[in-house]
Amino acid sequence: MKIDHICSLLETVSLSDENRFHLLRHFDSVPEHYSMEIANRLGRPPADIRNQLFYSGSKFSTSFAAHPDMLWQRLSTDISKTALHTPSDDAEPRTLFTPRSDSDYVFHLHYSPIPYAGGIGSDGVVALNDLKTTDRNKVTMKMRGKEDKIEVPTVYLSRLPATWKVQVVLRKTEQALIVLTIFPGTYAPPLPEPAAQTAKDLQASIEFWKTHALVQSVSLSES
Repeated sequence: MKIDHICSLLETVSLSDENRFHLLRHFDSVPEHYSMEIANRLGRPPADIRNQLFYSGSKFSTSFAAHPDMLWQRLSTDISKTALHTPSDDAEPRTLFTPRSDSDYVFHLHYSPIPYAGGIGSDGVVALNDLKTTDRNKVTMKMRGKEDKIEVPTVYLSRLPATWKVQVVLRKTEQALIVLTIFPGTYAPPLPEPAAQTAKDLQASIEFWKTHALVQSVSLSES
């Protein structure tokens, strides 16, 4: 599917409550009325909402977006305005488009640090070469995954690196264009899972995680 057609469909896309619940893991906090509405509509206890907000990993700054709906409204507008520009244009943010498969598409947005001196959020992935030597020596292999546990390079830092990047992953179904996920920071392929990936995707995952690590807060290593 061509990028101009995808952009024309963006205004028809809305977040489902499942999307909203999933995206809460990329926020430290949201307005109470917003979290309660999601909990009530999904029939979940407030503790489930808190667990999502406490989830370790990349987070959006509240100055960039206060909650998932505000985030999607902003990003869909920015993609529509800038995705058809060439990288050499002065469009803000810089937006690149990558087909991930026949039905999955990724928009990579890169915002200017001028209005966001502290970043638009934090990054949960770091290139090993970008780490200080002392931090690189702290990288260890940790088990990740729900069923098939996978060892992934992980480093604990006092604070996650600031980022000016946002990744938006969409899927075209027979019925509509839907949001799969949105997160701040570096785009990373899924963790290597031989049973669930093609040989090409598996190799791409293996190569990526040879040179990158997950970043977690140092407080988690003490809990």
